[in-house]
Amino acid sequence: AALQDDIENCIKGMKEEDKKMKQFSTILFQVDELKDKRSEMEQEIETQKKIANHSRSMLAKDMTGKHSKEELENMISSFDVKMSKDEDDLHEKQKQYSEIQEDMDQMRSRVVDLNGKKGKLTAELEAHEKVVAQRRDKVEDMSSKFGVELHSASGGLGLSGLAGTSTQGSMSTVGRLSTG
Repeated sequence: AALQDDIENCIKGMKEEDKKMKQFSTILFQVDELKDKRSEMEQEIETQKKIANHSRSMLAKDMTGKHSKEELENMISSFDVKMSKDEDDLHEKQKQYSEIQEDMDQMRSRVVDLNGKKGKLTAELEAHEKVVAQRRDKVEDMSSKFGVELHSASGGLGLSGLAGTSTQGSMSTVGRLSTG
């Protein structure tokens, strides 16, 4: 009965680990999405910088020969409006970039926490399997020492569902003991 409880606890632990692995995968996906957004914003900022540099270079050109004073004043007025809008856009993009960077930092922290929990659970599962194997060995030793026939069902249960490992442990459940 204790062995069956141990097996059920191990199975329950493995299901919890699967659940945590799904959470971990979701977080990694979110981190990738945030990286993509950050990259897009970096590109947008670079584009805005290039536009501003081009506009500045246009200011350096002497346009008095090609345009009237009124046209130049209108160009300056529209340029001021465009620069103001571009600066506002740039500040908004920088704010969004900072928010995404903060979100990514939080996600990284969460990934580290989940990896710690995963490692702890893996160690607990390995220790549990070792205890179950020791108990099985003791029962088998006692059955052979005292001439008790041991009828058992054997099933494989191990860490195969965790992080790509393929370790296979063998555990037996005691069905009945009979003297022979």
